Amino acid sequence: MIYTRFLYGFVFITGASVTALEMIASRLFAPYFGASIFVWANVIGVVLIGLAVGYWWGGKLADKHPFPKVLFFITAASGFLTTFIPFFLDIFLKFVSPGETFGQFFVSIIISSFFATSFLFLAPIILLGMVSPFAARVMVKDIKAAGETIGSLYAFSTIGSVLGIFGSSFYLIPYIGSRTSILAIGIILIVIGMTGIFLFKSSKKNIYTVFCMLIAAALIAVLTGEKAFGSSSPFSFKILEKKETWYQYFRVIEESDGMRKILTNANHIQQSSYHPDKILTGGYADYLALMPFFLNNNDLNIAIIGLSGGTVSREIFAFKPDSKIINIDGVEIDPEVVKSAKKYFALDEQPLNIHIEDGRTFLANTKNKYNAIFADAYQEQLYIPFYLLTVEFFQTAKDHLMPGGIFVMNLNSASRETLLYKSSIATLFDVFPNVYSFRVPDTYNFLIIAAINELDLVNSEAPKSLETVYARFSQDLKTEIDYVENASILRDNRSSIELMTEKAVF
Repeated sequence: MIYTRFLYGFVFITGASVTALEMIASRLFAPYFGASIFVWANVIGVVLIGLAVGYWWGGKLADKHPFPKVLFFITAASGFLTTFIPFFLDIFLKFVSPGETFGQFFVSIIISSFFATSFLFLAPIILLGMVSPFAARVMVKDIKAAGETIGSLYAFSTIGSVLGIFGSSFYLIPYIGSRTSILAIGIILIVIGMTGIFLFKSSKKNIYTVFCMLIAAALIAVLTGEKAFGSSSPFSFKILEKKETWYQYFRVIEESDGMRKILTNANHIQQSSYHPDKILTGGYADYLALMPFFLNNNDLNIAIIGLSGGTVSREIFAFKPDSKIINIDGVEIDPEVVKSAKKYFALDEQPLNIHIEDGRTFLANTKNKYNAIFADAYQEQLYIPFYLLTVEFFQTAKDHLMPGGIFVMNLNSASRETLLYKSSIATLFDVFPNVYSFRVPDTYNFLIIAAINELDLVNSEAPKSLETVYARFSQDLKTEIDYVENASILRDNRSSIELMTEKAVF
């Protein structure tokens, strides 16, 4: 009876480990490759390949060697390989990250994420896939009860898989961290394998081998330390804070000149900037500060979707016309970013209405109307979430604009010739009759302005503190009618935003 219960618990834990590793893998790779549907497809696909190979190999091996000690040793070996993942992660990804070269070939996000998932996760997943068929073989004693026994084993394994999904998503990743979670899973697998070997009297050789695995795993956890957990940096800045949240991994850093920034993921992509003694940051936020000067109303309601550290709202408040009263609703999906911004970016000193919510959900539910809506939300700072770049979203934004209002979107693209850029413009034109764009100098940032009424964006008066910014804005401002041809209209039902982004940026 003890033996049977142990095996049921055994497959429960291994089932949980598989899906937990799957969820954590997508989170580990997001800083390097983003969290697009293509990365998810590679992670899920490699896991399924590993399980398929494991099921076949495990069943075949179980028929030749139907001994519990083999099953326990396989599980311990899977845990041992799992503990190496954090150690090899940064080393391997230096060679396959997008923008790098591997041999003579350019490595795209799709290819590199597939190889990364295969190299780091395929072997332990194959071994974990061997557990269920092997356990079924050693548990089935009576062929008449084989169906019930096998069904029960797979039920326990599947329940464990469900726990692995929820446990990793709601607890391990946000509270322990991705890499620490992987080490913990690896050590747990070694421990349960070792427990099985001890309980069911395997040879001393097997016990010593698994014990050495456990010691080696513990040493890996200690020796990799901060280096394996990505806290060191070759850049000249001081890390003030780092957090792994439900949505992303980010750091608050301070550069040598006192400029503070929120950096998301391992590629050091900037999300927000703040300097206690300066307002202008040299980025696209400087140009968004011009927008209130293009609006005729004296009392302005503005919504910022993607508030982050409050860089845009800070500049708007700092440079607003004296004659205007401005009210801003700042929408940010990640509460931890807001907490850090209050601590390091003086966000709580701004007269903001902060809403912790998804941007589209906020617009769909709010009864407020706005003179301007700014959309600056990115997923891992690489992709605009597809549902924030569709006809349906733009229509929702239009429905929440006051007469004479504008919608402004920050879009990353290498040029005005990319399919991403053209499709974004075409989709906006499907909702708004007037669309304009400006490329921020020396960046991939385009500010795309859409309005119901025609706008005079080149004859407005800007304060002296923004004269240089306004001069650059006026020089590059474009009317986009010529760029609509041969472009796709993006909709909730059909949007290839991830593929377009990869082609537009890389």
